[in-house]
Order: sequence, then C-alpha cells, then structure tokens
Amino acid sequence: MIIKINEKKEFIFGAIPNGSHVFSRMIIGSNNSSLRYSSGIRIKFRSKAKTPKISYTCREDLGTRATMGLYLQKGITWVVYDESKKIICLDSNYGKNTGEDVLLYDNKRNTSLEYEICLPTLNEIADIFIRINDNESIEKVTDYSKEGTLVFLGGPFTLGNGATFCYSSFPYQIAHNLKMDFFNLALWNNNHFNAEIVKTSGKLNPEIIICEINSINMDEDFFKKEIEKYILCVSSLYGKEKIIFFSQPYDSKNEKLVLRDKKIKDIIKNISNSNVKFFDGISAYDFLDFEVISLSNNYVSDYGHYLLSTVISKYLKD
Repeated sequence: MIIKINEKKEFIFGAIPNGSHVFSRMIIGSNNSSLRYSSGIRIKFRSKAKTPKISYTCREDLGTRATMGLYLQKGITWVVYDESKKIICLDSNYGKNTGEDVLLYDNKRNTSLEYEICLPTLNEIADIFIRINDNESIEKVTDYSKEGTLVFLGGPFTLGNGATFCYSSFPYQIAHNLKMDFFNLALWNNNHFNAEIVKTSGKLNPEIIICEINSINMDEDFFKKEIEKYILCVSSLYGKEKIIFFSQPYDSKNEKLVLRDKKIKDIIKNISNSNVKFFDGISAYDFLDFEVISLSNNYVSDYGHYLLSTVISKYLKD
C-alpha cells in the first residue's frame, strides 16, 4: 500500500508488496524556497495491527542547517489512543537517524487503536514507512470538524522550542483543541521579515492565522521597518479571517519587554480590523509564577505551551 500526501493533505492509495505503507511528506513552495522545510504534518490512522512499525528516509539534498541558521530536526513523535480516545502511548525517536524500524505499539490484544504521527516543523524527512503484516489493514482517520486551516507564523517558540515533543508544542495543541488541520510556517525569526512566507500563507486558504512576535530589539527604526511591516502585511492580507498576534510569556520585571508589548498594542490598535487580537506575554500568564512555566533563554516548558494553547483556543472557540 502506498500512501502519499498531496497539497490538500489527502491520502492517495496504491499497492506495493510486503505489506508496507508509505507516504511522502508535502513540500510547500519550490525546491529553492525556504518553505520547503516547513510542514504541519500529522498523519492519523487506525489499525488492529499487532506490531505496527515505522521507519523513514531523509532527503539527501539537504544540508545540516536550514535558512536563518535554524537546525533541521531528525525524528518523529507518535501518539497512540485506545478506543475511548485515551492516550496510552506517547513516544519519540527525536534526533535518531533513518533506516531502522521502530515499534509504535505492541498491540497484544489486536484491538482497534488510533495512531497519530507528528513531524517536527524543520525536518529532514522524505518518506515514512508504516509496516504491518500482509493480512492486516490500515485505515485513514480524519477527525477535523472544521473546514479551512490554521496557519502559524513566527520564530523559535512556534517551532516548538521548550516542548519535549512536537506534539506538546502549542501549534499541535491548538489544532487538536479546535479539530482543525494546520500548517506551521515558523521560519520568520523576528529579525528578518520574510514577505515570501507571509504571502505563501495566504495561498493555504487559512481560516485563522496565529503569529508569534518575539523580538526584544526596541530600536525605533527596527520596529517601524520590521515589526510594524510584519503586522500590517499579515493584517492586510486577510479579510474575515481571525488573526492572533502573541508574545512569549516573560518576567514582568523586564521593562524592555513590557515596553515592547505596549508598542505592539499601539500598532494593532491603529489597524481597522476587528478580527485582529493581541495576547501579551504577561496577560496570558499573570496568574502563575514565571519560573513554573519557563526554561532557560525565556523559552517556556511543556506546561507553558499548554497554557498558551488553552488561552488562545478558548478565545477562538468563544
């Protein structure tokens, strides 16, 4: 069975020998585009297979680093749910090389289980092979209740920095909460505005756009040339779509970051689009001790990712 993913993330089935199942990762943009590294791919399937295994190959034409100095990421994360949707397994082979089969779950009772495969955003993966026995079957699962997609723009936090697994990062959690498909285009590092990425996001027909703002550079020229340009470009590209800008949580004693958020609020206040919302890092987390949710370098922990996803998901559901 061959499973490939087209631009709509639809599975295309075909037959190959020895009971293997394979899909190819989707590439957004041309081979020379920085967007080729980006994905929000989650593959969900259901099977009674006793010992489903997974392996993957990597693209041979990639260097060790992607654009803007961001390292490519090896490995995948997988989640296994029982019939009541309870998570019974969460694991990853993050950082490991290609080639070897990895057991997803030892399904000794041959019950119908649901599997979710999550790829990191900046990944080297070319093809993933899901292997089951010849007499076993696999069924695609699509549980997205909404049409349209989520699109995430931003930098390291949106990439998942601080999260133990990509599944734990807030983009995956928001998509899960809203039951929506998503693309993670987190290649704008807040210091180099990339109009190509913003314009490409519009081609994905998003219903909701969620954008990270993380720069602590308070130079006035920088704000005018980069931050304001970014906010205005995203805001002008869409009409009825909801647009969420947010900054990472931070210690309220950091006066530079408090001033940054005030400037961002002022920019957004002047945009005549009622669908634009801003969550500043303090207001989203002001009921918690900063140390509880943070790691070094101001990246938040799994719990911080969870809290941000909860705050934004609640707003989008209301």
